[in-house]
Amino acid sequence: MLNYVKNEWTKQWYHEVVNAMKKYDHWYFVKNNPLVSDADYDKVYFAIQEYEQDHPEDILPDSPTQHVGSDLKDGKHTVMHRTPMMSTQKCKTVEDLRKWMASTTKALRKMGRIGKDDEPKFSVEWKYDGCSCSLVYQDGILIEASTRGDYMRGQDILCHVKNMPSIPQILRSGHRNDKGEFVVGGAELTGRIEVRGEILMPFAKLEDTHGAYKDARTAAASILNTDTPTPYDHLLEFQAWQLIGNEATWGEFSDAVTTHLEQLERMANLMGFKVDMLP
Repeated sequence: MLNYVKNEWTKQWYHEVVNAMKKYDHWYFVKNNPLVSDADYDKVYFAIQEYEQDHPEDILPDSPTQHVGSDLKDGKHTVMHRTPMMSTQKCKTVEDLRKWMASTTKALRKMGRIGKDDEPKFSVEWKYDGCSCSLVYQDGILIEASTRGDYMRGQDILCHVKNMPSIPQILRSGHRNDKGEFVVGGAELTGRIEVRGEILMPFAKLEDTHGAYKDARTAAASILNTDTPTPYDHLLEFQAWQLIGNEATWGEFSDAVTTHLEQLERMANLMGFKVDMLP
């Protein structure tokens, strides 16, 4: 039983909880069978984070705060990410969020991305509990699909992605009609473009696995971890959240996007990907 009483935290305690988290990570990312709930996992993570803020000299290089959890398995074919595929930073209070926004604003001003008196605009989206995925298109053809992995290389999942209806195999421009449906028809893509997002098992479709998986997140991870396509690939869905590809051109839409919101709008309205944007 881990001790959460802060005034009893010691260096030995810190080493013990870091080792415990390494075990939790292995069972979560590799075995797809979590030992603890997400709430308990976060409680341990934040305790480690708080201890490290008070004792930076004790930080271990294998602490969960110092790396991205990896889903790579021995013997699996991997794909290198051209751009590191990092994980999101956690926060647990509104005050933590305000501090992050303040530090981000300061950094943007220092970099000259905004004026010294300007305030940045932030995009708010749902955080899904699925498997992060990178899709690479060359001249409009899907050529690579991989997981986040260890952020530098990911596991090849192209054989599963090819069976997912929400992921186009050939990327062509289009538009949304009055009903919000995506209609293909327009310029072809030239060059390389990468779309990143989350692969999910919707709760409504979990029932169609007939009890093969205990929860939606485990279902998505387990399906993608198999070496060959499965009968459940078509149940998975993809939600896009990042567009990378300034070297690609698309007819009249050759201008590079400059904001994250523009990325989301282009993926949704021009490419037809599912995208969630909170008002």
